[in-house]
Amino acid sequence: MSDHERNKAIVRSLKECQGTEDQDATLGEIISPQYRYLRGGLMHLGTNALGQDFPEPGRFLRDALPDRVDTVEDIVAESDRVAMIWRMEATHTGNLFGIPPTGKTIDIREIGFFRVVEGKIVEGWFMADELGLLIQLGVQLPTRNDGRRIALPLTDEDGPGDALVERLLAGVTTAQGHKALEGEVHGAFPDRQHRIRATVADEDGVWMRGVLRGTNTEEFLGLPPTGRHVAVDEVGISRFDRNEWVEGWYLTDVVGMLLQLDALEVLEEIGCRPIPPRG
Repeated sequence: MSDHERNKAIVRSLKECQGTEDQDATLGEIISPQYRYLRGGLMHLGTNALGQDFPEPGRFLRDALPDRVDTVEDIVAESDRVAMIWRMEATHTGNLFGIPPTGKTIDIREIGFFRVVEGKIVEGWFMADELGLLIQLGVQLPTRNDGRRIALPLTDEDGPGDALVERLLAGVTTAQGHKALEGEVHGAFPDRQHRIRATVADEDGVWMRGVLRGTNTEEFLGLPPTGRHVAVDEVGISRFDRNEWVEGWYLTDVVGMLLQLDALEVLEEIGCRPIPPRG
């Protein structure tokens, strides 16, 4: 078995062991003691819930989503890097970072970028379709007791965007569930640029994670232009047939974008109701 295939098998086992009797033993074998957790899949839900005494969603969210099933859809490796995308299907029957049980089913994608060194996963970066999750549950982020909305600070540096990303993102297929909203994102930030942070390439594709940044100078879901700058995570998968680009898929952190614009209420326009504070 090649190093690439071995690294892919290690990362695949991280997902496939979850919820099984072998989970703890497998994690002990494949996770480095120096493991760095760079980003959580449901980062904004988790950050918003900090300090609120919400019930814990459980390890791998299984108290909130006990019938969760993850299906690995694709996985690639290059050097010590591995990228994997999976489909998460579950029924929301427990408290999820302050969202009371809705009984609704979810079906979203999540993508992870990893580094594997000497048979151990030393780094993991995750991004799930948080917007798709909120749309499917029909809710917004839970209201905090202090009334705040926790938007992560802008950390993207100045400088030109990557021409490769600009070219590959033209006309690509968006993540499931909210294609129209992705179109709104592009129209609302006409000066947007894309910067690559990491890539993983195989024989026919390039997987990228990076930052989309831009200034809100056009209407966004009925919100007048704010003039605010945003810098949010995005991921993209592009596939090629010889030298011809044939397929593209990407996911933008729209929830982070709305938090940076202080405009989370626009989600009501697409059916996401506010969750009142506990009391």
